[in-house]
Amino acid sequence: MLGIVQDDRPSGHFERRLRCRTVRDSAAAIVLDAVGAACGVTRAELLSGRRCSQEVAASRQLAMYLVHVLLGRTYEQVGGIFGRDRTTVSYACARIEDRRDDHSPFEQQVARLEDMLGARLAGEGHRVSS
Repeated sequence: MLGIVQDDRPSGHFERRLRCRTVRDSAAAIVLDAVGAACGVTRAELLSGRRCSQEVAASRQLAMYLVHVLLGRTYEQVGGIFGRDRTTVSYACARIEDRRDDHSPFEQQVARLEDMLGARLAGEGHRVSS
């Protein structure tokens, strides 16, 4: 979420500061951190409300997909975590599903993440959708 803050400069310039969203869903936080580590992006980048690079956008879509599929969160709930509309989450999930071709490197990456996250989440007592 962006906030507009008046700057100390005499001309009254405004600057934008990125306020990092807080993830209250501990299972979703685990997914975000795993996707961030796998894709080389930070949690702040995944949760940023600003437009970003294609790499960050693709990583965010993957994180939305995994939160929806692994944790069984609704599009509205996922949207709340990421500060996005449910239709954006729906689009992200459809994009990931379309990219998941058998034996592709992307499919293998997603399958590894699903397996790793499923085991980790279950080990920490979180309910994982099958």
